[in-house]
Amino acid sequence: MGSLDPDRIDQRFIFWATYLGGDPTERHKMRPITFANGTGGCLRHEDAKPEILRRFDLEASQHGIHPAGTAFDRRDGVWRESEGAYRNYYRGGDYGDDVSTAEAIEILIGFGYPVEALTADPVPERR
Repeated sequence: MGSLDPDRIDQRFIFWATYLGGDPTERHKMRPITFANGTGGCLRHEDAKPEILRRFDLEASQHGIHPAGTAFDRRDGVWRESEGAYRNYYRGGDYGDDVSTAEAIEILIGFGYPVEALTADPVPERR
């Protein structure tokens, strides 16, 4: 898929992460998250960790290439088709928080995968 030029990645992909964990009864550790398109938001515990990473490929969507929406499969280390990424892109954030390319890289590394996996082509769904 080419080099890992951050400007190029920002032009091509949009990323979201779903954060889970933390004790919701610790109200003083909850913080509001507003979705980028302003359609809503949620509360997230400051100790929550990213568990799901999604991306939407703007170039794929422009050319009708399927799948444009993917989620990172942590077990196999690949991107797989995800309705969640479509919903984030078209409806605005109901499947996670908007994250920058730099944050997506940190999440991917935290999952134990190399940076190059960020722009890898999606693979077919497992059967």
